[in-house]
Amino acid sequence: MTPDHRLEQRPKASGDETRWRMKTAALPAEELLVRLADRIHNLRDLAASPNHERRRKFVRDLTDFHLPLADAARHLSPHLEAAHTLLNAEYVHHQQEVHP
Repeated sequence: MTPDHRLEQRPKASGDETRWRMKTAALPAEELLVRLADRIHNLRDLAASPNHERRRKFVRDLTDFHLPLADAARHLSPHLEAAHTLLNAEYVHHQQEVHP
């Protein structure tokens, strides 16, 4: 699930993000659950990051990609439904940090 540019130890190139998103969206339910669980973990650790741009990027990716993906997949299993719920909770939490 590591992006190709990291596996190839090269800078991110045009189209890498799109390819990674397509690859992620095509994962089987079990692997998608692992990917979403990893994102939930990263979001929970985000408050410890001093890098504000990293924080903005994770929240932007959450709203642009991970939440819609989790919403589309939540009917596939109770675990994906739970992941969707947790991602929504992280979204609310981070929105409250930005707009208290």
